[in-house]
Amino acid sequence: MARITYRTRLADLLAKPWITPRDRAFCESLLAHYNKKKYMSAGRARCVRDMEARYESKPVVNSNLLAEVTELRSRIADASSWDAGFMDSVIGQVNAGRALSEKQAATVAKVNSRYSADALAALDAFDSEFRASDLMQERFAIMVEYYKSNGYYGKITSRVVDGFVPSKKQYEAITSNKYAAKILAGWETAPKHATGSMALVRGNRGGSMPAFRASGNGKLPVVIVAVNAARPSSACKGNKVYKVLPVGCAQTFLVEERDLKTYRAPKAPKKPRAKRVSNA
Repeated sequence: MARITYRTRLADLLAKPWITPRDRAFCESLLAHYNKKKYMSAGRARCVRDMEARYESKPVVNSNLLAEVTELRSRIADASSWDAGFMDSVIGQVNAGRALSEKQAATVAKVNSRYSADALAALDAFDSEFRASDLMQERFAIMVEYYKSNGYYGKITSRVVDGFVPSKKQYEAITSNKYAAKILAGWETAPKHATGSMALVRGNRGGSMPAFRASGNGKLPVVIVAVNAARPSSACKGNKVYKVLPVGCAQTFLVEERDLKTYRAPKAPKKPRAKRVSNA
C-alpha cells in the first residue's frame, strides 16, 4: 500500500469539486510548498487537517441558487472584470454548501441589474457606436496614451490592445473627467499659429527649452512646420503641440502653444524726408 503523504492528502482535497476557489488556491500553494521543501510545518499541517474536516463529506447544495448564480455568471462576457471574479467566488461558495450573507446577496442583485436584458442591450449599442465613431476611438486613444504615461486608470489602460472596445462606463471614466477635458481641448481646438507662419519661443519657463536656445534665446523666429505634431501631455491651457523649425537651424523641435507668441516682423526704418529747397 502506497504511503500517504501530504502530497496525496492535498491531491485528494483538490479532487473534490465542492472546495471553494479560495481554499483551492490555498491547497495549491501548500502542495507547491511541499513539493519544493519536502516537509510541512506544524501550522500548515493544521490547516490541512482543518480543510480535510471541512470538506470530508459532500455538502448539500442549494440547486436553485446554484442555477441562478451560474446563469448570471454566463451573462458576464469579460472574464477579467471584477463582476466575473465576484460571481466565480459566489459559485464556489454555493458549491461548498454555504449560504450567502446579506451583503453578498445584495451585491449579487446589483450585478444582476448590471447584466439585465436592457443593460446588455445598452452595452451592445455602445459597442456598435464606438466601433462606428472615429472621433470616439481617437478620444479614447488620446486619453489612454495620457494615462499610461502617468499611471492612472491602470485597470483600463493595461487591457487596451488592438481591437479593444471599452464599456460605456470605462469610456466615460477616462474621457469625461476634468483632466481629459483639458487634454482633449488641446488636441481639438483651433490652433493659434497656422502651419507655415512664424512665431517666437517664449523664455518664461527658465529658458531651458532646446527650441528657445536654438532660436537665439527667443530672438530669432521659428517656422511652424506642423500643428498637433504630438498628443498633448500636459493637462493645462495652451497644451497644443507644434513642430517648429528655428530660422537658420536644421533641427526641428516640439513646442507647446503656451510657449509660443506671435512674431511681428520689424518695421522698415522710415526714409528721411527730402529737404525742401528754397527758391529764394
